[in-house]
Amino acid sequence: MVFCSDATGWPLDQAGRAVTLAAFYLMLPALAWLVRRYSGEEQAGWLTVVFTLLCPLYIFYARAFLIDPIALTLTLWYLRCFVPAVERGEPRAIIGANLFGLAAGLVKIMTLMLFAVPLAVYFGRRLWRAGIEHGWRQGPVQLLQRWAASSLLPVAGSYAWIRFADAVKAQHPSGRALVSEAMHTYHFGSWSDRFDPGWWSTIYRTVTTHVAPLPTLTIVLVLGCWAFSAEMGSSPR
Repeated sequence: MVFCSDATGWPLDQAGRAVTLAAFYLMLPALAWLVRRYSGEEQAGWLTVVFTLLCPLYIFYARAFLIDPIALTLTLWYLRCFVPAVERGEPRAIIGANLFGLAAGLVKIMTLMLFAVPLAVYFGRRLWRAGIEHGWRQGPVQLLQRWAASSLLPVAGSYAWIRFADAVKAQHPSGRALVSEAMHTYHFGSWSDRFDPGWWSTIYRTVTTHVAPLPTLTIVLVLGCWAFSAEMGSSPR
């Protein structure tokens, strides 16, 4: 954003909004590819792009001076490269996964960690199918090697950046509360939170108020479980 401001002469807030908006549009090809890849429908990717462009939430954040749209774009492109890297071992995809994953981790590690959850589900499913098709001793080995090759820089680079940032923040009295160890409970909660009914009630109100009403979430969950069961049932045994 600073480079864009220096290169164009725009004020910093204008340059920041321009970079954020550009990142939003650059996200769409990766999003469309991922949707087409998992739905098997060409039109599904285009429909997802249309609905994303019309979504008020994305319209608002795409015009804001934030790093979140940039982190989202880099993370989706990391997923876009990770899939062919793991499935076919394409060298270009492996390089792309490392570069985009590293950049995503440096911009905002929490966004990359959030998408690591569906990525883990996808990779676990691939390991399961590889074990069934090729045997549990040799089937998953190649996938694990490809995963390591595609994730080396993102994991190592993000870890090194966190350690460096923690060391810098720890040097200032007001920054010691922002180091990773101090922020762990804030980001992930504690075991006492997980067993606190009031905590879950707050999450429920937040989700149903700001994300979607309960009937919509229930329908999405049921359809998702049905699609996952159908896909697993079609896997070779």
